[in-house]
Amino acid sequence: GVSTCLVRAVVVEMRFASRERAVRLEIGVRRAPGAALESHAWVCDRDRILIGGPVARDFVRIAAWENAA
Repeated sequence: GVSTCLVRAVVVEMRFASRERAVRLEIGVRRAPGAALESHAWVCDRDRILIGGPVARDFVRIAAWENAA
């Protein structure tokens, strides 16, 4: 199967999110050399990245989902 950063992030968010543990799935984009647009997904537990890190500083967060605690 296909395993992208988004697929991995969704699996981790589904596995670790609970009432006791709020995790946040984030998606960001950046301009790559040659003006191509790149995207990346990662999951945070407070300020700690659980998967998808380290995230380059030039990624701009465009979406975030946090489970309901």
